[in-house]
Amino acid sequence: MTNYIGEGLDFLDKRQQNAIYDIMNHEAEGLEYILDDPESILDEILLMVGGELKVGKLTDKQMEEACGFGHLYQETKRKRVLKNINNFDPDPKLIKRAMDEWQLDFHREYDGLMEELDEYMETFRKYCEKRDKLEIFNQAKKIIDHHLRFGWTYDIFEDCEPLKVSKVKKIQSLQRGNKSRLSSKAVGKVTVKQKRKDWPKLRKSMLDEGFTEEETQSFYDNNYMASRKKTKKRSRKKTKKKKENKN
Repeated sequence: MTNYIGEGLDFLDKRQQNAIYDIMNHEAEGLEYILDDPESILDEILLMVGGELKVGKLTDKQMEEACGFGHLYQETKRKRVLKNINNFDPDPKLIKRAMDEWQLDFHREYDGLMEELDEYMETFRKYCEKRDKLEIFNQAKKIIDHHLRFGWTYDIFEDCEPLKVSKVKKIQSLQRGNKSRLSSKAVGKVTVKQKRKDWPKLRKSMLDEGFTEEETQSFYDNNYMASRKKTKKRSRKKTKKKKENKN
């Protein structure tokens, strides 16, 4: 059981230690299921598709159930985890650190069983390959690897209010900084070349703050470099007006 994991996270108070358990344990339960009995994976799959993998195809939801993660499809569980994350702490960096540290403790605790799972997965791969059903192994491995990284829980973290608030504040800060750079550019201090040179560092900062690739690229296109497009548009209009005045 995992109820003691997290007790060593001394940067958390007692309430937070209990809360991080409630956040991480739902996915951990599924992992314990397959780590305690890896052969149950193939047993469940055979029950669903028939002996010797006759059908040979499962939906992702069916494969999640076969691997012990079907309970995560309950919306009530997702809402409970999201609520616990929202109430954990206003600082998303602290939440993320607690999740990362708890996950590391879980992997340390189950290190031996994870090695056994790796060994069994190789046996499972050969079983599927021999029957020309390697896609079943690949599907199962993809799902198991996702949950070994606690992907379901981290996906919920991406929707939590503290992270959203942090992102809004970061965008506002970046926009203020961009306006400052534009003012400097107006007096010839910042060039487009310099902005492009500065972008990799700023991009890394945004990704470290929890922004997705899409959100980061959107800021680059619509805020960071947008002024360059507007400047060109204004200059074309001024040129056109000058020509009309000459005529």
